[in-house]
Amino acid sequence: MIPRIQYTSIKEKIFNNRLLMLSGPRAVGKKEMVQQILTEENQAFLELNAAKKSVKKMFDEVNELVLKNVFGDHRFVILQEAQYVDKLQLIIEEILSGNFDVTLIMTC
Repeated sequence: MIPRIQYTSIKEKIFNNRLLMLSGPRAVGKKEMVQQILTEENQAFLELNAAKKSVKKMFDEVNELVLKNVFGDHRFVILQEAQYVDKLQLIIEEILSGNFDVTLIMTC
């Protein structure tokens, strides 16, 4: 992987925040950098691609129970192409105000 200037900053933010959004051009390595950070730290993570209809359908209804079922016991969730989720704002609100021990990392 190409060394990234933002690597250290993003690593710190992943472990100190409940929500992180990485945006940028397609195929520049946003997801790969997050995966590398979590793998180096031996952290399990769930990866969802919101460009897929099946993933978008998971979020048709957004509430604490639905999110706990989708996220399971994962501490870190990578939501790729987050801009395609219709109820993204509700998901963010639930994560920030709910009783979740989850860090949601969105790439778009």
